[in-house]
Amino acid sequence: MDLSNIKEFIVKEKLINKILNSPDKVYPLGTFKSSEEFPLGWSNNINKKKFEDCYQELNKFEKFIFIGLGGSINLAKIASFINPNKVYIIDSLDIKKINNLSEIIQSEKCAIIVCSKSGTTVETNILKNILSYKNKDSIYYISDHYISDKDKEKTFITQKDIGGRFSLATHFGILPFYLAGFSINDIVSNINLANKESKENNIDNKAITIASIIYKNYLLDKKALSINSINNNDHIADWLEQLLAESLGKEESGILPIIQNNKFSPNLNFSNDPNKYNLDSINIKISYNESIFYELQIFFYVIAILGILLKIQPFDQPNVELTKSLTTKFLETNQSLELEEEYFSLSSFEKNIEENNEKEKIISLLIFSSIVDKELLDNLEKLKIFCFKSQIILLVYFAPTYLHSTGQLLKGSFKNIENFIVHLHGNEDQEIPNSLYTLNTFVKNQAISDYMALKKYDRKVQYIETNKIELNKKIEAILK
Repeated sequence: MDLSNIKEFIVKEKLINKILNSPDKVYPLGTFKSSEEFPLGWSNNINKKKFEDCYQELNKFEKFIFIGLGGSINLAKIASFINPNKVYIIDSLDIKKINNLSEIIQSEKCAIIVCSKSGTTVETNILKNILSYKNKDSIYYISDHYISDKDKEKTFITQKDIGGRFSLATHFGILPFYLAGFSINDIVSNINLANKESKENNIDNKAITIASIIYKNYLLDKKALSINSINNNDHIADWLEQLLAESLGKEESGILPIIQNNKFSPNLNFSNDPNKYNLDSINIKISYNESIFYELQIFFYVIAILGILLKIQPFDQPNVELTKSLTTKFLETNQSLELEEEYFSLSSFEKNIEENNEKEKIISLLIFSSIVDKELLDNLEKLKIFCFKSQIILLVYFAPTYLHSTGQLLKGSFKNIENFIVHLHGNEDQEIPNSLYTLNTFVKNQAISDYMALKKYDRKVQYIETNKIELNKKIEAILK
């Protein structure tokens, strides 16, 4: 089936119409009880009145700190890049970043915005408890519901029929950009225009074109997609990485997103150049203004189409709950988890890289730590380049962020990935208010929980206990 045949098939079968009107005909149930539970609210047009009035109270603040994980925070990360003087984010348990934000909270007129659809995200609540300990009057929430009556007036309620990673047209997406200086009217216009054009059943539909190119490469056994953006730090590639990984990384199938590697093909790039749709390279012209909502909204339709073509339920995330439940068990009992088997060493990671006899080996390095410094980040980037030259794709993910993003793909797809969980101990610690455990204790137990989850799903995984100094030394030795 060539590219034109794929596009014609999508149009002939009216797949977009079926997505919106009879999704039960094109998707498996997945973890949903019925097709009525499929969260398709992202395809609805929105009205600016829903957002304009409720944001006025926040105008009394000068700076805004968004706390959250995964789809609840990824759009705020983009807004923070665009206006770093007003919008700040934290989606890690990095003590240095926690301390920096604590200083801003104490010295500035600052609002804390807690982002969690369920309101029960463990890491988000830990960060909230630490950062808001002396600033409880300036806390606001974005969630599906308000946690208590006293929080009702400070909670921006989002629709339950829109999943976290699809939440561009909700408060999760619109509020951070409004606070960054964007026009709500122009945001709404761009989202609604993207909806209109993406629902048109013709081969010129951008969503159909992009989905067809990705699917054609999949049929050619090119199941990895390189994603790059204008600036490596604008988080647009991170946003699409989560959308692809968590939506399609299931049933031992899917697309593997590889971010910021422009030497890899096929690739999808966000840049200043005109739109281009070739089999080996897609370019999306992107600007840091309200039009970004138009470009990103289109990708929800891309994912919805790919779900049908790959016979995958794209709106659930069935393999991410086990790590959460094991970690929660630790929290409830306050009994640290222990591994029955022996730990591996960094030498096993080094050996895995050196003994590469495969045409295209994939290794994931899953780092759990409360301190991540620039030296380690720089060394990891050098190691990724070194591995790529040796025909090894090295994926580097940091917890807890990846648990709410690519964690689904690692447990539900691509069994050939060699996973190394690396817990970096020996860091300075952080007390958590009203808690029986410290931050480092939580990080270690979460690392062990994810190791157990990967083993449960029959993935190749090794658990390594080390420290930041030894990891840097080992990377430098490999690079030599």
